[in-house]
Amino acid sequence: MFRKKLLVSALLGASVVASSVQAADYGKVGGYVRMMHVIDGANNNFDPSTGSAIGYKLKYTSPAWNNLHLGLAGYGVYDTGLTDDEQKIAHGIFLDGTPKSVDGKSFLGEAYLGYKSSCGCSTFNIGRMELKTPMTQNKVSLVPNLFEAAVLTSKHIFQDTTMVLAQVEKISYGSRSMADGGLIGEYTATAGTIKPPMGDRGDFQDIEAAAGLKTSTNGITTLGAINTSIPNTTIALWDYYAHDILNIIYGQVDHKIKLKGVGGLTLSGQFLHEGNIGDFSDHSSDMFGMKAALGNKKYGMVYAAYNHSGDEKTLNPWGGDPAFTSSLFSRNAFRADVDAWKIGGKYKILKNFIVSTSYADYGQSTTTGFQKTKTGLKPLTPTTDATELDLVVIYKPMKALTLKLMAVQRVSEYDGFTLGGRVKDYEQEHLRFIVNYNYGSKLAKLFN
Repeated sequence: MFRKKLLVSALLGASVVASSVQAADYGKVGGYVRMMHVIDGANNNFDPSTGSAIGYKLKYTSPAWNNLHLGLAGYGVYDTGLTDDEQKIAHGIFLDGTPKSVDGKSFLGEAYLGYKSSCGCSTFNIGRMELKTPMTQNKVSLVPNLFEAAVLTSKHIFQDTTMVLAQVEKISYGSRSMADGGLIGEYTATAGTIKPPMGDRGDFQDIEAAAGLKTSTNGITTLGAINTSIPNTTIALWDYYAHDILNIIYGQVDHKIKLKGVGGLTLSGQFLHEGNIGDFSDHSSDMFGMKAALGNKKYGMVYAAYNHSGDEKTLNPWGGDPAFTSSLFSRNAFRADVDAWKIGGKYKILKNFIVSTSYADYGQSTTTGFQKTKTGLKPLTPTTDATELDLVVIYKPMKALTLKLMAVQRVSEYDGFTLGGRVKDYEQEHLRFIVNYNYGSKLAKLFN
């Protein structure tokens, strides 16, 4: 019953807000248009060699009435016409299709009724929305993961502390989630989905269904606290209580030391604990990490990071990826018995020209992976150290427009494993071109 009330409450609020605002204020529109094109990919088990898509977000935010407003956003992904169905398709940039083809798809991804206090100290949103928390936020391809939820954020309760209380009932997997379930995670259930959601992307499904359960539960009750009472320090603690499934506790500390001439040194620590509740599984896992970042926004920065995981893998059904050592295509820090390190940097060569690079080594985990074959999923055992080298060249000819050239060299820890009498090549050499244009304007300016 509560799940139905989430979206109904948001839509019923639309008529109240829309009929009660001043005529001179029409609200605002915003969003993005994003194109991603696979230039080249090596012909092996994990690296797709074709894929070209345009994604969009078109959002309308109504003017406020008695501190209430309405948010509506449509999302979609369509083929540019350059995808070759005869080659291996990068399904992680699409929303719909079959293993050997792609289809275009649009859907209503945001529909919420929002409240913002006069001082801006408290907000409450109910309906469909983005949910930017450590265990629900993911790197975006063309469309993000979206949720049906009720979310209260307040700075009134404790001094120097932002409190977040949320009840999350449904998830709509975004375009990248297909790669999270297969290419990136190699069917380990640790990269952002339990299973590849080929036919589920853009459709809102119950939280328990996304975790692979057929029984009904009460979603995820989330409590977060972000404290800044210590000078130059932010302490965040989150608890995700997924009823009858998992309880996930995540914490992070960031402390910045100001250094003359180089901006500052930021020292960070993180930990994640996950345990089963109910009959989901006999499961308990831990992961912690450290990171040091030196630099500033004007010239660039360098960083080094480390993650260690316990003897069980961390299940990750709802897209979150807070690990310090995660890369563009690797999430090995959530696997079992991993000691991972990563170094990287971002350098501003010219005013609008930036180069970003990183190298990560994840060693070998004790997690069994799986490879999809014609006769079903076959187990994979780690045979070598997993590594990833990323290079991204960024050019911003104007504030709203960003061009990226992204190159990845990745070696899976299952590279060289013998499957069906054949030694499998699990390496990846990938080159993509990305164009992103952000837009936003008040409607009154467009009409006047």
